[in-house]
Amino acid sequence: MEAAWERFKDDVAFANTVVSREGAPNAASTRARLVRGIEDVTRRCREERDKAKAKAEPEDLSDATLAKAARFTDGMPLAPFKGLLHLTPRLVNVVTLAEAVPCPGSGITLPLDLHRIASRCTNSYYASRRFAAVQLAFSAPRARVLVFHTGRVVGTGCSGQMEARLSILRAQRQLAQEAGMKLHIRAFQVINQVAAVALDARLDCEAFATTHSATSHYDRQSFVGLAWRPVAEPICCEIYSTGRANLVRRPPSRRRARPG
Repeated sequence: MEAAWERFKDDVAFANTVVSREGAPNAASTRARLVRGIEDVTRRCREERDKAKAKAEPEDLSDATLAKAARFTDGMPLAPFKGLLHLTPRLVNVVTLAEAVPCPGSGITLPLDLHRIASRCTNSYYASRRFAAVQLAFSAPRARVLVFHTGRVVGTGCSGQMEARLSILRAQRQLAQEAGMKLHIRAFQVINQVAAVALDARLDCEAFATTHSATSHYDRQSFVGLAWRPVAEPICCEIYSTGRANLVRRPPSRRRARPG
């Protein structure tokens, strides 16, 4: 224990060491010790990673395990995509919209006090001159929730609808606990979905836009990617010359039917 304590104090003293210039008397020794420390930490990380891999159990891909999961894909026509599943886009950003209404008896009224939210919430960011909303950042799930003074709540950065719902609920809970604002969330909806995929090929965007001028647009000076909208599809594809592609889809608008 005494050796560990001495090593800890030595490490703290080294962390507080300041080298003012390259030719300082302690510059060479400090740099050498720093390199040794980096190598030592890297070696320990590799050892721990190897230990974790050795303890990890291999993934069960037996027929019995796959048969249990098959019921989730029975209704999906996956046969035509055999050999192309690596090109299946994955969701990288789900944008949602909801309304936050003060609960009865809470003493909170609209418009919301954004300065109060920003000063009390630990993970908030608010720059009123740049953007008229408080940003609440979360790591699990990884998301960013925007709270406007009108009560509108926008969620971004999630990779699925359930994650998006959870991020909105986390923002609602944090506002109640830290800012003292008890709000009711209603009218939750997905307004935009973005998926990404790598085509493993390079693309001549200018030639593609020239050949498919009716459905695509490319302007190198304004945007580095090619915008392509397939016919009769509610989706827009942004393709880059490197083979990366983003697919943006807006769900159909939910319009209320007009009375008789």
